[in-house]
Amino acid sequence: MAEENSLVLKLKKPFTFEGKEYKEIDLSALESWTCDDVVNVQKEYFKLIGADVNALDIALIEGNLEYCQYVAAKASKLPLDFFKRLPASNAGSLRALVLNFFHGEV
Repeated sequence: MAEENSLVLKLKKPFTFEGKEYKEIDLSALESWTCDDVVNVQKEYFKLIGADVNALDIALIEGNLEYCQYVAAKASKLPLDFFKRLPASNAGSLRALVLNFFHGEV
């Protein structure tokens, strides 16, 4: 029996974006990221939102839903707008998956 990938987010209900239906989102590309990739994504995210990077922001960033959306977009190769339009019922699961991955729990 194949092992279920813990980096695949199962959506609570099918979600249609740009005419395609999604039942899950594969974030398994995170497994191949390096620490440098994570730093670069953090820098891109802070540039995107027009914020200065400071130690407090970096310490709390994985718990930020908007940042988790950005990470998911990068890992899945889906547009950021996909994650902005994802039903709110999936928000906690998305945040938990990204947070758990970065904390070594996935």
